[in-house]
Amino acid sequence: SGWKKLEGAEHAREVALREELMRLEALERMAERFDKKASMRANWLIENHKLVSQDNFGVGIAAVEAAKKKHESIQTDIKAYESRVKTVVDMATILEQENYWGIDRVKEDLDKVLELWEVLLHALVGRRQRLDLAYAYTKALQDVSDILEYLKDLKTQLQSTDYGKHLGAVDIFIQKHTV
Repeated sequence: SGWKKLEGAEHAREVALREELMRLEALERMAERFDKKASMRANWLIENHKLVSQDNFGVGIAAVEAAKKKHESIQTDIKAYESRVKTVVDMATILEQENYWGIDRVKEDLDKVLELWEVLLHALVGRRQRLDLAYAYTKALQDVSDILEYLKDLKTQLQSTDYGKHLGAVDIFIQKHTV
């Protein structure tokens, strides 16, 4: 009966080793997926930071309004990407909880992704502020241009030497010149 106990213990140990091997292989596969996803996220974040860093808003109110709409679209895309960043965080958390042997590298990669994410969000807010200032400035210039055009027209009317040939025409001119 000692042999049976020994065989049972040997079998249990073999099963435990197989299960541990399967667990470690699953962790390795997860770590590979993490590496791939973290790399893709980092590249996406870098590319979008380049896009957000460009302040080519154009000239004129229509161009700036179009830039605002484009910015809103970019902002929506970036906010939607947050769940993908969270997936990378979740994978790193699982790898840490399972005592993955390469957790230090995983944490470094995760920190890089999170730092890029924060930098992108900060750049997005900054771009929005600059865009709002550009819009206000362009709108003010448009308003000044409109006022100057109005004053030019008014000056032309006021400098007219036509005073009217009869009383009705004179009344019409008086009404036109009333500011």
